[in-house]
Amino acid sequence: MALADIVGFDNSVTISTVSIGDAGNAADSTGYGAVGYEYNIGKFEVTNAQYAAFLNAVAKTDPHGLYNPDMSNEAEWSRGGIVRSGSDGNYTYSVTPGRENLPVNLVSLYDAARFYNWLTTGDTEKGVYNNLNAQSTSGDMVRFARDSEWMSKGGVYIPNENEWYKAAYYNASDSSYYQYATSSNNAPSATLDFAADNAANYAYCSQDFTIVGSYINSASAHGTYDQNGNVCEWVDSSAGSFATLRGGSLVDGDSYLSSDGSDYNAPENEADNFGFRVANLTVVPEPGSCAVLAGACALALAAVVRGRKNRIF
Repeated sequence: MALADIVGFDNSVTISTVSIGDAGNAADSTGYGAVGYEYNIGKFEVTNAQYAAFLNAVAKTDPHGLYNPDMSNEAEWSRGGIVRSGSDGNYTYSVTPGRENLPVNLVSLYDAARFYNWLTTGDTEKGVYNNLNAQSTSGDMVRFARDSEWMSKGGVYIPNENEWYKAAYYNASDSSYYQYATSSNNAPSATLDFAADNAANYAYCSQDFTIVGSYINSASAHGTYDQNGNVCEWVDSSAGSFATLRGGSLVDGDSYLSSDGSDYNAPENEADNFGFRVANLTVVPEPGSCAVLAGACALALAAVVRGRKNRIF
């Protein structure tokens, strides 16, 4: 299991990822999980602290509604963790003490896409997703078409259903799939015993989210945490005009956590149990490109040598 970091455009956010290899693996019996390339996916769900850094960078005014006012309320019906202060044009954002490392929630797929663009270019409207304001019907998933140029540069994006599924359920050691994202074919225990084997925050075992990565003995075979429970996660897959959510949340039963379970919602919707994690391609510059982009290639090659940073440029 290789580890890398995605470092945001302005250095204010660093997100740990794991590398998913065994390119060209076969799909599971569900039809999902086959991926023909290596990629990185977030080790943890995106947190309140990371999302607040994003808001402070881009939402002094908030024309895209990146902040949901319910985020200021940590009560059971919202479970928020970010407070906005000031007036339009001078908004600032802070994390409710003690909620820094809980997963961000109350985010739409549009909010997530703009977060990915910001990590990639520093601009919410430029990056892997360049059609977010295109004219189309409400909830039209064509707005989330990926830009191949930014993808090839290692741009940050919404994992598609196969990428998310492989990271959650695939076991490369014997090319098999687990039923649950806790390296098990048995449903996890719904418990707050963080040291328990095969456990997750779901089925109302808690009235609140848990710190990402709390279930130290319940990672996927690739080393990702909370792909079952906590918040359900947006993925880049559609059912008509609806987008897919995977993994189940703290309020869901085990059928939503299972490899054959998923949910759907309009991509503009923000709910108290909706969250996300990042992904990007494993990018190694081609030798010929270094003559043209010598400075950029030097940075990228240094990142490969260190094995720790994956910087977007």
